[in-house]
Amino acid sequence: MLDPHQIEVFCRVFEEKSFTRAAERLGLSQPTVSSHVKSLEDELGGQLFDRLGRQIEPTSAARLLYEHAMELLALHDEVEERLHSHLHGKRGRLSIGASTIPGEHLLPRVLGGFGRRWPDIEIVVHVASTRQIIELVASGELELGIVGARAPNPDLDFEEVAVDRMVLAVPRTGYWEGHKSITLDELKKQRLILRERGSGTRIRFERQLMAVGEKLQAFNISVRLGSSTAVCEAVKAGLGVSVTSWHSVRSAIEAGTVLAVRVPELGELRRSFYRVLHQRRARSSLCDAFVEYLEAKRQTAAGEAADDATPSS
Repeated sequence: MLDPHQIEVFCRVFEEKSFTRAAERLGLSQPTVSSHVKSLEDELGGQLFDRLGRQIEPTSAARLLYEHAMELLALHDEVEERLHSHLHGKRGRLSIGASTIPGEHLLPRVLGGFGRRWPDIEIVVHVASTRQIIELVASGELELGIVGARAPNPDLDFEEVAVDRMVLAVPRTGYWEGHKSITLDELKKQRLILRERGSGTRIRFERQLMAVGEKLQAFNISVRLGSSTAVCEAVKAGLGVSVTSWHSVRSAIEAGTVLAVRVPELGELRRSFYRVLHQRRARSSLCDAFVEYLEAKRQTAAGEAADDATPSS
């Protein structure tokens, strides 16, 4: 491996055609400069300068090395700068994993503010199921994830960052117009649209069914889809009904194309979204900055909710 410092010394000697003038330019002693060049020659196994009395002349090997040496030094400086920025600055790329609800509905709003605060960064969001994102964080392929469920992994740290509620989304048809709520037995007769296995939405729904003594197999499952957006579109198209995130159907409900119906036996279906980090892996300063930003947003939201809950005097 070529020593970048030796390469820099070589370049100055090549340019000055003098060990003494190169030493003055570098702020080193002449013997130190000579020693660096000699070590580089030993490393390469060939002579770089012809010593002609008090003058020196670069050899053909020196000319070839100099052609590429400046590129090597520039690349070395660039790598050092980028690494320093990655570890200590607020530049570079931030890669975040997110399950579909936070990836499609929550993160875009949060990332907008974070991006305005740090305009020199590139943000990449990888959207997959909760289970997949957790696996990617556990393996080190992602520094950080936002997911809809916890996992029993002692290496991972989960912290709640947002709360969501789940609703039974139904198409706006004549049948559903008069329904404000239905029973679980009535729900079993409907064509049920589900998310894929590993989805936080599905995990939460199945856990609630178990809590009330029911199993998913007792329902008429008609469609399984890989995203919350696809579920909403399927409900609008009349393919069935779905217990899904309020965030994923909010726009459709406000537009009047989808209705929200209660299932009292399931209780209030609330769920949390979690920030997940690997506790034993090093993180970039950019990742740490985003974690701090998320926490500040969470505390602000909690403070506003507390204010709203306080009766006026």
